Amino acid sequence: MKSVAVTGVSGYLGSALVRLLDTDPSITRIVGIDIAEPSFTARCFEFYSMDVRSPDLADVMRGCEAIVHLAAVSEDPGEVADVNVGGTRSVVDAASRAGVRKFVLASSHSVYGAHADNAFPLTESSPVRPNPENAYALSKAEAEQIVSYFASQHPDAVVTTLRFAWISGPNLPTSHARAIDVKVRFVVAGYDVPMQTVHEDDAAAAIALALSRDLPGTFNVSADDAVTSPDEVLGQRKVVVPLDRAKRVLDRTAPMGLSPPGSQMALLMYPQVMSSDALKAAGFAPAHGGRETLEEAAAARRRYMAVGKLRVRRRNAVLIGAVGAVALVSALGRRARRAR
Repeated sequence: MKSVAVTGVSGYLGSALVRLLDTDPSITRIVGIDIAEPSFTARCFEFYSMDVRSPDLADVMRGCEAIVHLAAVSEDPGEVADVNVGGTRSVVDAASRAGVRKFVLASSHSVYGAHADNAFPLTESSPVRPNPENAYALSKAEAEQIVSYFASQHPDAVVTTLRFAWISGPNLPTSHARAIDVKVRFVVAGYDVPMQTVHEDDAAAAIALALSRDLPGTFNVSADDAVTSPDEVLGQRKVVVPLDRAKRVLDRTAPMGLSPPGSQMALLMYPQVMSSDALKAAGFAPAHGGRETLEEAAAARRRYMAVGKLRVRRRNAVLIGAVGAVALVSALGRRARRAR
């Protein structure tokens, strides 16, 4: 593989992937596509500021042997459907017109849904049943269908769908870190769902494997272990809520970012723990366990704090605050002298 296009390149996983691909001498061109400017550079990196729904997408992708489709959003339900589903249709159409030979889609464990009869662990043959109240999961399931249709219409192309567990690690951005940053963990009485994750470097390695080998089909991507009682790893206080009161409690705490809303209470009751044995049989070897991944992420979050949209070391934030305080005192002093 010599030339690769990556949508959503400026995001968390896109950044990790480019860092890894940049170390591969066989990669001679990385075409990055995103609406946000990347915070990194690489030896063979070309960046195009472009929405994945742009009609000009095929022109940018032309000449690339592979496309890795990472671009997605997870917050506003209307935008989720538009970007994740409409964007995937656009990328698939552009890949077809550009003659791309390999297509890798980043999907999510959430497509399995949280259900009482889920297999433990879930395998690629488990049914895809996203919870109807989870717009992100629904959009990912529909994106998978779009990519599957592309595969059926292009038998000469190798199409790989990777269903990732929650991606975490030392570079976890604030926008993805709610589960780690919150000080409490709500648990429904009688249920204590384990947390499964995959390290950011292992997630990037899974994509690189799909680029370097022909892996048609769908594969789960996760650490080998699921973490029971993650609150102990993350230093959180566990709050056990009676089942008959759980929905009301979650509806009150969700607006504060402390929990999912009551409509998604199933997430706190039924595990979505996957097996990655199929991908491991193809050569995937996760270098990090789930507990280790959470510990790394938590340690990194403790070293940094958010200042507006910036993420800075806490000691630097203290310095910035002190300098700001001095400046404020000086300004007030000057104002008082002028008033006299």
